Amino acid sequence: MQKPVVVVGAGLAGLVCARRLQQAGLDVVVIDGADAPGGRVRTDRVDGFLLDRGFQVYFEAYPNARLELDLGRLRLKDFEPGCLVFDGRKMREVHREHILQSAFGGWVSVNDLMRFYQLGADLDKMSESDIWAMEDVPLGQFLAARKVSASAIDRFVRPFFGGVFLDRSLDVSCRPFAFYWQMLDRSPATIPALGMQAIPEQILEGVDPGSLRMGARAVALHRDAGRVAGVVLDSGETLAAESVVLAVDQPESCRLSGIGTPWTFKSCATVHFAAAERPWHESILMLNGTDTGLVNHVACLTNASRELAPAGQHMVAATVLGRPRGTDLNLAKSVQYELSGWFKDQKVDSWRPLRVDRIPRAQMPQPAGFERFLTPQTPEPGLVVAGEHTTYAGLDGAVLSGQQAAAHVLSPDREPVGA
Repeated sequence: MQKPVVVVGAGLAGLVCARRLQQAGLDVVVIDGADAPGGRVRTDRVDGFLLDRGFQVYFEAYPNARLELDLGRLRLKDFEPGCLVFDGRKMREVHREHILQSAFGGWVSVNDLMRFYQLGADLDKMSESDIWAMEDVPLGQFLAARKVSASAIDRFVRPFFGGVFLDRSLDVSCRPFAFYWQMLDRSPATIPALGMQAIPEQILEGVDPGSLRMGARAVALHRDAGRVAGVVLDSGETLAAESVVLAVDQPESCRLSGIGTPWTFKSCATVHFAAAERPWHESILMLNGTDTGLVNHVACLTNASRELAPAGQHMVAATVLGRPRGTDLNLAKSVQYELSGWFKDQKVDSWRPLRVDRIPRAQMPQPAGFERFLTPQTPEPGLVVAGEHTTYAGLDGAVLSGQQAAAHVLSPDREPVGA
């Protein structure tokens, strides 16, 4: 009897991989120590509000995720293109579609706005593979070569893409920056009407429910006759496998496989608030344009989707980069106090903290050179690796890694390669 493929991890990478393998007729078992599938892409109901675990968005132009999803069924709700930047006194607009209006606001110069416009035009001519084949240089070097001023970097790129990469130092390769710039130019940032968990739930519809084993954590790989032949669970059970796909984050993958050194991930915390009154009307991201304060970005999520909150209520999510100290209540109060300076005409002190999400492994590091060491292959027969760390950070990277891992398992001429 043919042994199953065991997929370790029921996040997006693992679910995509499992579904593709099952569609090809393979027997698959998916194990995960969590109580439900989805990985980091989860949505919880709290006091009638639908809270994603951290602030997350979906770009409709994602090239790989759109192959796996029926976007119409997600009922995607758009954020406006552009952002409002708090300069320490008032909000300044930076809008990709309203260049003149942004220029008149004076926060970013006309020359820099035109450089951004030309950057978008140049990237629009490139395919996804072209972008990932670009000369791999640090983002600062890339922007300097395009003559983007230090002021524009500090006033727009640092707060906006500091939020994308969870690091305002912008210690990142130009390649993921170019990819996300292209995504922003081609489509709005969105959220599903009922929260981000709708994405893994839709993929899960194509996975045999009998193949899922939640609450089953892998503690070790089982090796036999020079190959990976199964997984040892925390219960002591050993699952025999034809092959094993590690669809977990990079530190957990290192722990189980013994391959590589765990990376230090970017961390963040998101504070969710309930507001009795709509604090503002724009469905737009608001950024911290100063070099002080806790909050990097904030959004009123119910301006995008009213279904995220009970009738007559609104929800605001504010994100802090790094690992803020103190209790959840103290963090929420500090964020509230800070935002009262951003929105002086709003009753910010009346907002009610709903939950604080602290996410220690929110995003992997992506410095220049990061992708050239990544592969779904391993030196061990029977072992395949999936997850963002084999592609690039973000939802689309996770989906792509699941697709690649499934293709690798199905490839009849697979040969192990050196680490």
